[in-house]
Amino acid sequence: MIQDGNTVAVAISFLFMLLLFYIAILVPEKKMKNKFNSMLLSLKVKDNIITNAGIVGTVCEIKEKYIIIATGPDRVKIEIDKKNIASVLNKEIEDKKVE
Repeated sequence: MIQDGNTVAVAISFLFMLLLFYIAILVPEKKMKNKFNSMLLSLKVKDNIITNAGIVGTVCEIKEKYIIIATGPDRVKIEIDKKNIASVLNKEIEDKKVE
């Protein structure tokens, strides 16, 4: 009988830890993923972006999985994967104006 009480306590503790894990890690990750996907969907030609590698450029063309950006004084065109976009600079400037 005493062991049954310990088993229930351990099971409740385990479920509580799973709940904390879900709240602390999975919920914020899901929010970030949704925000990133909405940023990609709102991306348009002539938006200024910065990549994860720190390259700043202007979107010239949008393809299914890639975008082409123009960067530098010579307007060199680079094809990058959409997943490598860190942020859209136009949106950050607009957000600062609203505040």
